[in-house]
Order: sequence, then C-alpha cells, then structure tokens
Amino acid sequence: MPRLCRAVVAALVIAGSVSHARIAIDANFDHGSLESWSGDLINVQLVGRDNYYGSGRWRWVNFKASGVLNAQPTFSISSNFAGDATPGLHELQEHEFVYSYDGENWQFFENNQLGGSTYTFSSSTPFTQNEVYVAYAIPYSYGRSVSHTQAVLESPWAAPSPSANAAGVIGSSAPGVDDLGRAVPALDVFGYRVTNPATDSLIEDKHKVVIASGLHAGESLGTWTYQGMVDWLISDDPRASWVRDNVEVLAYPVLNPSGRYAGMSRTTVNNEGRDPNGLWDSTRWSNSNYGCGGNDCKEVRDTGLAMIADASATPGGVDVFVDFHSTVPDYTIDPLDGRPDDFAFITSADADADWWLEVLELQPNVLTAISGGGSYTTAGFARRMLDAEVEVTFETQFTWERNTDYYLNLGANFGVALYNTWAPQLAGDFNYDGVVDAADYTVWRDAEGATGPGLVADANGDQVIDGLDYAVWQGNYGATRAGAAGAIPEPAAVVVALLAVVGMLGGRDAR
Repeated sequence: MPRLCRAVVAALVIAGSVSHARIAIDANFDHGSLESWSGDLINVQLVGRDNYYGSGRWRWVNFKASGVLNAQPTFSISSNFAGDATPGLHELQEHEFVYSYDGENWQFFENNQLGGSTYTFSSSTPFTQNEVYVAYAIPYSYGRSVSHTQAVLESPWAAPSPSANAAGVIGSSAPGVDDLGRAVPALDVFGYRVTNPATDSLIEDKHKVVIASGLHAGESLGTWTYQGMVDWLISDDPRASWVRDNVEVLAYPVLNPSGRYAGMSRTTVNNEGRDPNGLWDSTRWSNSNYGCGGNDCKEVRDTGLAMIADASATPGGVDVFVDFHSTVPDYTIDPLDGRPDDFAFITSADADADWWLEVLELQPNVLTAISGGGSYTTAGFARRMLDAEVEVTFETQFTWERNTDYYLNLGANFGVALYNTWAPQLAGDFNYDGVVDAADYTVWRDAEGATGPGLVADANGDQVIDGLDYAVWQGNYGATRAGAAGAIPEPAAVVVALLAVVGMLGGRDAR
C-alpha cells in the first residue's frame, strides 16, 4: 500500500469489530459502509447507513466478514432501499451482491431474493477462506484512486495538470466527522493531463477533453469505467497514440474523496444533506445556504477552480466533457422493452454529436436519456465555465454479473470513440500507423473470426472479421493517410510486398 494510503487509513478513528458466535463483521476501512449487524454463522442481519436519503433508506454497503471458513451464512438487509422512485420493478429485484477473498477479484452471490420487507443473499457453496469482503457492488476505494493516479503519472504520456503540484494534487477536502461519528482527515483531490507533450508546439489547438469520476461517493462502477478510459489513453494501442498526438485529456479521478473514503452513499462528509452534483457554481462554493459555509465544500471548490485554470491553460474550448457515475436500475429509459442498461444524461443538442454516436456504435447496449443539462451539475458547469461543446453525465447501472473487465473495456471504448471521430480514416490500416501494408495483414490474420463492436480489423463495420475485411485491405494496399510518417511505397516495392503476402496467404480468396 502506498505511504499516502497507509497514512490515510491510520488517520480514521474507528471502533473495534464485535464478534458474534465466531463471526466478526467490520466496515471500518476505506470505502467500507455498514450501520450495524447482528447474527451468527447461519444468519446475519445487516443495517445499512442512511446518510442522505432519509427514512432509513440505504444505498452503499461494503464490509469484511471474518471467521467464515466453510460457513454458508445468509445475509439479510431491509428492502427499504434508496431507489430512484421511477416506475418498474424494485431496484433490488434483479440485483446481485458481490464478494471477494482478496478485495481484487469479485464474484456474484448466486442466491439473491427480494421479499416483502427484506432482501437476502447467500452463496451456493461454503466460503473457502476465513475472511471475505462483501459489497452492494464492486468497490473502488479512495486508496485505489490514489494508487492509480500515481501509476498514471509514471507514464511518459501523463503529467500533473497545469494547476496541480508535482504529485498531481489540485486541492483537498476539509477534515470532518461522518454520520457514524468517525473522524475523517483532509484528503487530496487530483488532476492530471494525458497527451503527447512533444506535439504541443506542433498542434497548438489540440482537441480538448475533460473527464471526471467519484463525485457521488458510492458510485464505484463509474470510477472503474473512468480507469478503463485512462488506461487505454496511456496504452500502446496505436489509436491511443494518435489521440495523444492530437488530443489533450484533463482527468480528475475522485471529486469526492472524503465521501468515497468514509463509505457515504452519495454526499461529502461535511455536507451530508446536499447532493454535491448541485453545487457546481462559484456562487455556491462558500454559501452556507447550500451547506457550503467555510470549507464544507472545499473539494468541489478546489476542483472547479482547477478545471477552469487547466482548461484555459491551452487554446480552445472543451470538445467533450464526461462525468462518470453509477445508478440503480431504471426501467423507464429504454422505450422498447424497459430493460435497464448503462446510459447517458445528455442534452438533445448533444445527442447527435459525432463522438457520442461513435460511443453508441462501439457500445450498442448503451442508452440515451435526454436531459436539460442541469445548470449546477458538473455538466452544466462544463457548459458554462469550460465552454464544452458536448457534456455527458454517464451512468453505469448497478446491474447483473458485469465484472471489472466490462467496465474497463467500456471506458476504453470512450477513448476509441475519440479516435474514430477525429482521426482521418484509412481503410485497411488495421494497425493505425497511416500505411496499408503487410503489417496490417498480420493484424487481420490474427483477428480473423472475431466478432463484436470496435474490432481493429473490421474494415466494413459489420462486427465480424472475415474475408470481406481482407478484401478491403487488399484493395487499399500501399495507400497512406495524409500526414502519416510513412511514404507511399514505390511500385516495385509494392509488387514485392504483395508477392510476399500472397505467399503467406497461400492463395486465399475473399469470402
């Protein structure tokens, strides 16, 4: 664990866990959340924290159970859940809690049942280790955001944002006391810039993208998606290389560090009664009428000022702004069958934006919810203060058996959509180096038979890698993209290369 994370964990005032019939449950750790519990190795009754919604309604649960080797307890919790009050099934009706033995690899409980007043969940087999982590959904702790930020800043393609210090720190939350009476220390807020710095002077007006996550404390899946986008941006994918050359991405990984760390469901520690996604305006950052007296909204104020300074440090406005969130299942968004899925709140003016249409092409499951944009939300802030052309609040739904690989890939596709929207396209250039050559045949050969959206060798966009894509490559062999580093091969060189490829193909015909 990084030194910073150890110091943060040590700073939290916690109460010792209590044992009941050889089982112990503890939620006093980074991103942990539980009001209380009772029971034994057979049945465990949980009480979730109501720290925003009122009437005893809970949302985020995350705890560790010890002494459970070979046990198969049934956990139960009130069905008085903080849903979104939209028509349709109860938001726990199709939900599945998760568990992990190491806090890294998560599995879904097989038995999940909503009753009249309780929701119960259990595993079909006994636990195979003495300790198990249990959560409402796959967690993403504050410490993980710190560690990921440190790892990103080691990349040659990332650096602290213009307003940040050398560690990427742009500000902090204020120390406070959470709803359980625990002291929570001041925690850092981060900002960094992902781009190729060598092209800053060559491309004075790069495309500009701003991304953020972690505003609502318990919405962990949005931060996994954010990580997927950042990981792709600093990856070796040649499309990411083009994006870095031509785009700057300003990234803010955890907007609500105190709430995430203290296991709040939605809010910051010092402003428990207010949704932080209604405070994004300078008139509210120090206004006691909005719960922001003194430094009570310091993390919002610090980040807002940093975003303004960072976005104005280079020419041009923001092309795309994305704030990654999570939400409960909403059965009203899909007009066809009412099936919930990940979706975006987006204005009607932005819904037809080329970049967003590329996201939908890459992620056909994603839905669109037309929204007014909200003046005091992060999206409204981006529109008013950052001159954003397209602003999206993206909601990953707490849903069924989607593990971290799904969310990381989803985030990567947000990055791929930048490439697909802004990069000059060259049919048959499967490795995206600006030249259609034998190396692209290798990419096609290795991918042949693959299906799905966003495939690198899918020249005709039918989501299948087959002979039709090979025919596109063959027909464009030797072509180059304008501005590519490579030169158009001499005719003789093309003939030699084609003969070599024909030899590799063994007379293959396009199917």
